[in-house]
Amino acid sequence: MGNAARKLLWLVGAGGPPFEYALPRMAGRADVCALVAAKTSAVQDDVLRTWCADVSVLELDPRPDDIVADIVGYARRIGADGIITLSEFGVISVARACAELGLPGPGPNAALARDKWLMRKRWASAGLPVPRFAKVADLAGLHEAARELRKPFLLKSSGRGGGIGQQIIDAGTSLPEVMAQVAAALGQADDRDIVEYSSGLDVGHCIAEEIIPSTTQSWYADDRYGDFLSVEGIVANGAYHPICLTGRLPTLPPFAEIGAVSPCVLGEGLQRKVEDLAIRSVTALELGTCATHTEIKLMSDQRMCLLETAARVGGSTAPALAEAVFGVDLISLHAQEALGIPAAYPERMLVHGNGAAASLFLFAANSAGQPWAAPVKFSWRAIDWQALVSPASRVEIIPSQMIPDGSVVHPYRPGDGALNYVGSAMVHSPDPATLLADSYRLIDGLEDAITTPDPGTRQGSGASQEDNRASQEDNQGR
Repeated sequence: MGNAARKLLWLVGAGGPPFEYALPRMAGRADVCALVAAKTSAVQDDVLRTWCADVSVLELDPRPDDIVADIVGYARRIGADGIITLSEFGVISVARACAELGLPGPGPNAALARDKWLMRKRWASAGLPVPRFAKVADLAGLHEAARELRKPFLLKSSGRGGGIGQQIIDAGTSLPEVMAQVAAALGQADDRDIVEYSSGLDVGHCIAEEIIPSTTQSWYADDRYGDFLSVEGIVANGAYHPICLTGRLPTLPPFAEIGAVSPCVLGEGLQRKVEDLAIRSVTALELGTCATHTEIKLMSDQRMCLLETAARVGGSTAPALAEAVFGVDLISLHAQEALGIPAAYPERMLVHGNGAAASLFLFAANSAGQPWAAPVKFSWRAIDWQALVSPASRVEIIPSQMIPDGSVVHPYRPGDGALNYVGSAMVHSPDPATLLADSYRLIDGLEDAITTPDPGTRQGSGASQEDNRASQEDNQGR
């Protein structure tokens, strides 16, 4: 259970890394006491029982508007020496609870790493590269944005995650219909408890922003890499420490992530350019103590544009990539800093790793964005995953990241983002070239590997989409 002299309160929320990966690492720093604010699966419950010194489950029906008082009360009851969350939706609550208790936390500017509109404003005022943007609180605001921004532009919720509700708007788009689609997607997220846990964040508005003219030209020689990447890091008492870059595969339309790859194969000079922008962008947010996950778009002539920074580790198996390739345990570092124990960091961001690994986010579509042909029964335990890659690579399936075995999965629908998500897989390879080839082999071969189509469903109907989401109730997204 770790060092009994210290206790770490873990606020369990929707999304984040797998329990079976994160909990042993936190438990290596302190006794972990879990305050559960999200629905959990049977697999996750087993992990909590195995690794936690105490588990307290919040009453979720009806869901409280704010859980800061619950965090503070639980922290006092257990004598917590630190508080941590790995969920996007718990960052503000943890920041406020830490401030009240005098513990290290993300700090009073945590909202700048949650509200995309506030984030854009801060970066623009600091002279950092961001797309033109506008706040959209209602249909009138969307009409105003449509008059001011270059089309096509992107509309997305300012305080959600996972690409849920994203819509691309061009000259022929019906704006009332777009607002209805966004509201429907966010309503589905609410139903699955993918919601903000603090009343201290305004999640009632969207942000409209011009689409960044991104390209891998002048960056990658291989067009199978995606046009954005992320910088994983830690802010310790206001000082930012970039750790490593994580590359990407191209997204599904409009911008759903399908894979993160490590190490980044860019030359060291290009990686240092990215490092410099990450340092300036995170520093501008003036955060306290937290992990960070900063996403950056690549542009022509080796230019860049900022996407967003989160005051948490990357979701799903992203932290495991840093450990697999660079030997850096981001979750342990975050937990140690949250406990007030200073950690040691490399002088500069690491650029050379050992081996290669990918975190693949699975959807019912191929790598080109083409949805699967029909609904299927996704019996993932029966799939020969190893057959989907070359003998040089190894596939690792993490059960808590998968939808319930045997769920009916419907073809990918753009705009639903993480609501389409069916699971994730890690691929371990000896080198980046093998990893890239095998990542595509797995994604593009998955549909054929599933041989039990479900004839009792209707492809593409609204009812079938609802059934799909209901079958995924235990999976909280990334």
